[in-house]
Amino acid sequence: MRKYIPLIVASVLFAATSAFADPVADFIASDRNGDRLLQRDEFRTFVDLRADAGGKMAKQVRAFGAYGRAFTRVDTNNDGTVSGDELRALPDEN
Repeated sequence: MRKYIPLIVASVLFAATSAFADPVADFIASDRNGDRLLQRDEFRTFVDLRADAGGKMAKQVRAFGAYGRAFTRVDTNNDGTVSGDELRALPDEN
């Protein structure tokens, strides 16, 4: 099963146009310090909210405990945070 983790993480994690709940509301709820960026702990909260909303890839990230790997993949500019733009750049998870 471990060999599938990179595929899962590289696949769609979150989609702004998802049929599942409101990812924008989940982003805002996760952004505890209000800086419009998700640090690692806030990103984990975001993934969990997306998984609770039915996001398939978010569920898989949570099931495998692949939060760190997912964060690294989504943080494309390597600044140690995840922005809304970085999340929107991901392919749709449907």
